[in-house]
Amino acid sequence: MSEDLRKNPRFVSTSGITARILIGQRALSGTLCDFSATGFSAILDEAFEGGGGTPIEVAFVDDTGKKQLKLSALVNNQRTQEGAKTRLGCQITDFHDQSDAYLAFLTSVMYTQGFWKSMAKKPS
Repeated sequence: MSEDLRKNPRFVSTSGITARILIGQRALSGTLCDFSATGFSAILDEAFEGGGGTPIEVAFVDDTGKKQLKLSALVNNQRTQEGAKTRLGCQITDFHDQSDAYLAFLTSVMYTQGFWKSMAKKPS
């Protein structure tokens, strides 16, 4: 397998999904931008001075608006974005017994929002 190919391709949202992101005792608002079975990226609405390995909790409502999902993750990488925002690349560490709901969310979003594009390769 080529080093630039992902083991679990991510799919990109054109509009994102609003999320509450808890880093330590600090609650931030943000947008989840891409998803896979093992990770996601989030854009924080402000600057973040953490680093790789920082644990975070993410809560968001599924695309039906009925089920709140919660994920625990570790920040793998971060990048400053325009407007003092921060992009976090995260690896999921705990689905909180919601793995079936999360995978159902991934599947339903693909069909209902029609906004997915494969990120089979890692960004350069």
